[in-house]
Amino acid sequence: MIFCSTNLISISINFIPMSLTIGALAKALPALAPGTVTAFIGHPCTGKSTLCMEIILEKIDKIPVVFFVLDRPIHTVKKIILSRNEKAERMLKIIDGYSCLSGGTGAKSDRLFVIDNLSNPSDINVTINSVIAQTGRKALFILDSFSTILNYMNEDLAARLLNSIVARLRENDYWGFIVFEGGIHSEQFYNKIKHIMDCVVEFKVKEDEKDGMQLLTRYFRVFVYRYGEYNVNWHPLIQSKVMKI
Repeated sequence: MIFCSTNLISISINFIPMSLTIGALAKALPALAPGTVTAFIGHPCTGKSTLCMEIILEKIDKIPVVFFVLDRPIHTVKKIILSRNEKAERMLKIIDGYSCLSGGTGAKSDRLFVIDNLSNPSDINVTINSVIAQTGRKALFILDSFSTILNYMNEDLAARLLNSIVARLRENDYWGFIVFEGGIHSEQFYNKIKHIMDCVVEFKVKEDEKDGMQLLTRYFRVFVYRYGEYNVNWHPLIQSKVMKI
């Protein structure tokens, strides 16, 4: 095993453990410090969104969750989460960035926040700041997928928005996971992502042979983690059979 490490940052935590362990990533990334914001980067169907849902279902009993949804209808997201945990709704806040894409208008509530215009970074920032203020410190934040936003603003503006979101999450000791599609943005933008984020996890699909059959297997590796120990090797991505989205 090949491990890399950096100096650990000491952060005071009250009611939540000092670090967060994600089951599917545990072999490569033993723990994530509070305030860590992680990028998931990979081509479509490599397991990024499925893993995000797994993380929510794994942690929602323990910490509040803010889920910024851009890639599917909100009722579908809630159905998946509540079918696995009926009590999860009280711990869940959803930012709806999908309804405006489909031409619909979401009904706002104290647990559902609607983005009306994805081309306006100020609207996105204001909504995220409002949700964080209502949720409090030390929560889980998932954004799937940031690449959708780049359909509505240029890469420079999107990078500034990303910087702002990440800074806000760090200030409030959130564990953040932000999804990016691989191979569709400029190399310069991916370099900016890797510079901005605290942790970068890359995903791929590989054709493997088993018992004479060709199988497609998902893999992940930790490209960098700035605050602790991590394994740089590629690992099979093992996920729940229930969560195929």
